[in-house]
Parts: sequence; structure tokens; C-alpha cells
Amino acid sequence: MNTVHSFCVIIVAMLLGNLLPAAERLTDNPGNKLCPAFSPDGKKIAFICDQKGQKSVWLRDENGKSGELTAGNSFAWMDSRRFLYGRDDSIYVRDLNAPSDVLVTAGEKYVAGTDGAVYFSKDNYLWLKKPDGAPVKLTRQERMIFDFQVLEQGRRILMAADGDLWMVDPEKGEESWMKVEPLEYYVGTKISPDGAIAAVVSSGAKYAEGRGSWIFAVDLRDKSCRKIAEGDDPAWSPDGQSLVYAKAGTIRITDRTGGKSVLVSGAVGASAKMPAWSPDGARVIFVSARSDTNGDGKIDWRDHDDLWMEVIK
Repeated sequence: MNTVHSFCVIIVAMLLGNLLPAAERLTDNPGNKLCPAFSPDGKKIAFICDQKGQKSVWLRDENGKSGELTAGNSFAWMDSRRFLYGRDDSIYVRDLNAPSDVLVTAGEKYVAGTDGAVYFSKDNYLWLKKPDGAPVKLTRQERMIFDFQVLEQGRRILMAADGDLWMVDPEKGEESWMKVEPLEYYVGTKISPDGAIAAVVSSGAKYAEGRGSWIFAVDLRDKSCRKIAEGDDPAWSPDGQSLVYAKAGTIRITDRTGGKSVLVSGAVGASAKMPAWSPDGARVIFVSARSDTNGDGKIDWRDHDDLWMEVIK
């Protein structure tokens, strides 16, 4: 679908939006929202919001009430009661049933492992911090790390760093370069639930021709690559058969082979982005500005966005 066609789809959907099942609005407060994610039990949603001028972790509970929990610019669920969050280049644990937070380690990007382990990047290296243990360096070569995903309970780590893909074997201390054509510059990865396929976002693919980002499916077994869709923010469905992603202000779903994409009903706005699945695969949440919150007579990036949810049929 070309840019003109995509724009026309957005306009028509906005004009005839009453013909589509409306998305459910989950928040209605000032400030921009980022990175929503369901808790593993599907009852709560955490997200980042800058309502008070700084980024904080917020929680929408099972009763639909939203509130600020703590200052932080990122988070990751560990289980349905605990989550990691980042603030001032440090990583903390918040237990929703505990009175105070616990400092884990100094670090930047991070992933929650099993049994309380935390994988994180610091000073251009990957590290592992186990409970009651000192941080252990996992990589030997200094690299600018954009993203990483942990596979096989830490036996392998897929890392997007220095514009390339690397497979890290922590036990052997090896970092193998994954040359995948036609990808050229990697900015993010998402591993399928079965650990076989990586949805890779590339901003330098030959297909992109300098325009935006593309999502590719990279088979981690043979390094074969398939173009999935033009877009960003991919997220695997819990069964690993579908990808939801953002494209040109809309939220779309396609299968893992990159077949025909489907517009998520009602998910049209000035900045629809950052979709995430519920654990049962029945719902998709996303961020979108869909009303004129600053009173200038139009809906655009200047309006604050909110969280929305669609039921996937």
C-alpha cells in the first residue's frame, strides 16, 4: 500500500468511524503515554506517562483505575506482582505488595530473566545480575547496544548492536555476527514465543529506499529472511502466529509469513503506535491521540494521547 493510499484509508476511516466498532478508551488524563503492557495475568496494564513533566510508571488496575506508581522512564514485568523499572541509569524492582522498591544494579536497557535474574546493558556491554550475586559481564567486545532479547532461558541472547545482529553465547563467551540480507541497520528485535523467528525492525533495508522502517522475519536457525511489512513496533501474538504493528498512524495485524495485513478495527488516529497483546491473545492495546485536547481545532501530535483497546475477533 503506497503513502497516498494509506492516507486515504485514514481519512475515510476517520469520516466513517461510526460504522466501525469503537475502541475502548482506557485512560483519559493529560500527558503522553508510552509502552503499554499487560501484566502476565492480563488483569493490569502498566505504561509510561509524563503528566507531571517527567516520565513515570503508571498502573491501570483490574478495576479500571489508573494512577502513578513511581518516577521512571521504562519498565518490564517480572510476574503479575513485580516489575523492573529504570530511572537515572539504575534498575529497580517494584513489588506491588511491598512498601519500598529495591535497587538491582546500575544499568541501561534490561530484560527480566527467570528466577529473578536481570539481563542488562551498561557501558556498551551486556551483563547478568542474579539475586544475591554480583553483576557478571556477558560480552567481550564494546558495542553500541540498541536492543536485545533473551532466548532459551539465557543460553543465547540476540543483540542488535552497532547496526548489526549478533548472537551471544554467554557460557562460551562468544559473539557471532549474523549477516542477514537485505538488512543493513537494525534498531529492534522481537522473538517469537517458540524462539525460532525474530521480528527485526530495519531502517536501512534495501527495500526501504531511505523511507521509514521495515519489519522482517529472520529465521534464527538458518538466517533466512522474509519481508513482513513496512512499519514499526512489532509484537508477537501469544501463539506466535500473528504480528501486530504500527504503520502510518494505524495499527495492523499480519500473519508470520507477511501475508495480507488487516487494519485493527477503530485503531485510527494521529499517532496510533506501540501495540501490545493481552496474554490470551484476545485484545490489543495501543497508544493514540484521537481527540483535540489542546483546543486548536485539529488532532495531531500536539494533542496528548491515551491508551485504547480493541477486541480481536
